[in-house]
Amino acid sequence: MLISVIQQAIILLAMSWVLTLNVRKGWYHPRLLVVASGFWFGLAAIVCMLFPFTVAPGVLLDMRDGVLFVAGLFGGPVAGALATLLAGAFRFWVGGDGAPSGVFNMILALTLGLGFRHGISRGWWQLRPLHLLPVVVLIYATGLIWLAMLITPAERVMMPDFSWPYLLVGVPLTLGLAQILKDAEQRQYNETDLRIAAVAFEGFDGILVTDAQNRILRVNRAFTDITGYSAEEVIGKTPALFSSGQHDAAFYRQMWHSIREQDHWQGEICNRRKSGQLYHQWMSISAVRNEQGKISHYVASMSDITQRKEDAERINHLAFYDGVTGLPNRRQLNECIRQYQISESNAGAGLVFIDLDNFKHINDLWGLQTGDELLTQVAQRLQQSLREQDMVARLGGDEFVVLLTGLPADRTRAAARLEHTSQRLLALLEKPYTHEGRVLRCGASMGLVLLENRELSPAELVQQAELAMYEAKKSGKGKLRFFDPHMQEAVAQRLRLEEDIVRGLEAEEFQPYFQPQFDYRGNMIGAEALARWHHPERGILAPGAFIEVASAAGLMNRIDRMILACACRQMAAWARLSVFRDFSLSVNIGATRLYQPGFIEDVLGIFEQTGVDPACIKLEITESMLLNDISTAIERMHILKQHGVRFAIDDFGTGYSSLLYLQKLPLDQLKIDQSFVSVLPDDGNSLNIIKAIVAMARSLKLEVIAEGVETDAQRQLLHQHGCQLYQGYLLARPEPASSVEAMFEHGAQAASLH
Repeated sequence: MLISVIQQAIILLAMSWVLTLNVRKGWYHPRLLVVASGFWFGLAAIVCMLFPFTVAPGVLLDMRDGVLFVAGLFGGPVAGALATLLAGAFRFWVGGDGAPSGVFNMILALTLGLGFRHGISRGWWQLRPLHLLPVVVLIYATGLIWLAMLITPAERVMMPDFSWPYLLVGVPLTLGLAQILKDAEQRQYNETDLRIAAVAFEGFDGILVTDAQNRILRVNRAFTDITGYSAEEVIGKTPALFSSGQHDAAFYRQMWHSIREQDHWQGEICNRRKSGQLYHQWMSISAVRNEQGKISHYVASMSDITQRKEDAERINHLAFYDGVTGLPNRRQLNECIRQYQISESNAGAGLVFIDLDNFKHINDLWGLQTGDELLTQVAQRLQQSLREQDMVARLGGDEFVVLLTGLPADRTRAAARLEHTSQRLLALLEKPYTHEGRVLRCGASMGLVLLENRELSPAELVQQAELAMYEAKKSGKGKLRFFDPHMQEAVAQRLRLEEDIVRGLEAEEFQPYFQPQFDYRGNMIGAEALARWHHPERGILAPGAFIEVASAAGLMNRIDRMILACACRQMAAWARLSVFRDFSLSVNIGATRLYQPGFIEDVLGIFEQTGVDPACIKLEITESMLLNDISTAIERMHILKQHGVRFAIDDFGTGYSSLLYLQKLPLDQLKIDQSFVSVLPDDGNSLNIIKAIVAMARSLKLEVIAEGVETDAQRQLLHQHGCQLYQGYLLARPEPASSVEAMFEHGAQAASLH
């Protein structure tokens, strides 16, 4: 018995070494480790069965159950099942009465091992001898119970002789095997942690390790790259070597207080490199405590954030400062105004909105580089002429804003000071500028506003100053104006009108009225389509109520197109009536519409959609339109002329009346402007101009029609000097299509009766 027990002990110790080696070799090959562990555990159990203590024929006593328990505990389900399968197969091969019970004990041992493994993963137990002891005793006790059931009563009497040696050797050996494998796994974990720590230590962040007295023990390569110091130069010294002198004693007291109380500190710190250069780093310091809870080491990790801070400052500068002049931008200006508003200062403040005059011409003539240089010089002049407490900002383009603070609390005195300073700036900006030998002249217009209402947002205050600047521009360049609330109301009205015009276009509220045109005998020979806005609330509106705002907003082309389409549709309807056989309809073309891309296609498309005969349509253009691009105008007019469209020059004589363009343009009619007609018969100069126009038209074989005829004396005088066609209130006012149609049919009936 004793020999068998010793053999079992030797076998378990030998297999412990094999299993430990298996763990080390297979640690980085998990799948192979599982299979190999199952094989070695199974082999260990088989070897134990090769040197058993034979209690009775076919009844064996050995330590295989302890081996399989450890297999389930450390190897897991797969390795444990493989080991149990090998050991069970061998036990059945050996045979005997105890084979079934022996295999049952193997399965029980494996199950207990897996159960204990699960309990460890859930935190119920720990891998300690005191926790393992009851389970191991249970395994061996179960084996002895099965053994007692298989042997004879006479043999049972001898069980105490071998049971106690069996338990006293088997239980400690099993616990020892578990401890050996635990230590083997822990060593592997420790080695892995050490390798990871070694890689982390030589990472991108600088690392410095000191003892409890703050003497440097070790640094990594990244530390050398950041500071310029080698390990030999700093080991044994303290981190005071890197001090920049930028932090006071209070900073370091707070840092060390955090380390001692919380075992950690992190933050930004400024240190000095070996070269003497100051740099910013982000540092994290941790305290390491020993088993007694005392600090044994400090570990500091650091990263150089100098470039990051410079990038952040550069981004911040781009966000709050102008890239050309270096002045604060709109965002920074708004922030400064907001700071003034929330301050409790009783001093006054004001804004000066500056817009450079003629800057666009300089930019177009000399290029963007010269324009940027001019802006830089303007910024320098403004900065040099103001106090340090004042602020100059560039909003964009040629717009600057000056924020003046520290003005008198009295409103009158503050306004006077603001105006005086603005006049001085105005005179300063009017002085010539020089760039690359060129002398540049560029004045300014200014809008002024006092920051009295602290309830308004900075953007609203800047807008008020901008409105005042536009009023200054209207009165002439080189002027300044204070903000008046009426300015804001006027702008609001314009915006509301603009929105209303857009709504009216979408609702197709713009329709033509028609003012008839007559010959000297009173026959209606045509009409002019005039835009009218059928407003749902304000009634019928003439162009004077909306044309200025619509033109500024770029909406006149849409209105002109709508009027042309309606007029063509009406003319197509009239053309189906016999009385309108020789009738022609004049429609005005806006100043920019003639030059729009696709203008010809659009007009011809309207003709096709409405079914109107192009020969019935006469397009009226003004002289000023022809000055923009005479060659394009001639080309497009000739194309439409080929489709039968007729052309008239509206307001002739008020613009640049050139014989050259009259000769080249495919015109059919000249229209004498009403400014000449309205002063007849008293103004001899106007009469002479009319005579010249009529003579010119005759020489060019063009029709002449006078507009604005309001008295019979005017009509008679025009007739005497060769003008046979008339349009004006004397003969008819602009009317809806139905009224014109009724008027024309009535005139035709009267003529037939006559």
